[in-house]
Amino acid sequence: NSYESIFEVLDDPTKRESFIEVKETIVSFVHLWMPDDQNNAYMVLETKSADNTKKTWHSILFKISENKKWQILNWHKS
Repeated sequence: NSYESIFEVLDDPTKRESFIEVKETIVSFVHLWMPDDQNNAYMVLETKSADNTKKTWHSILFKISENKKWQILNWHKS
């Protein structure tokens, strides 16, 4: 029942592993976009395996919930 900065989670290897669910993943690209109304946000991540043999793209949609807290609404991985 706590909230953390997404950027702090991605910078910390232990926290990143629990967020992305893959051991020894390198985050190689992050782009966060938020429209002017600031009620939702869209993030694109590129992750790479530790040996740089596998790249994965993640698109994550965040939304402000009714209790005014950010939540992940949708996550697509390819």
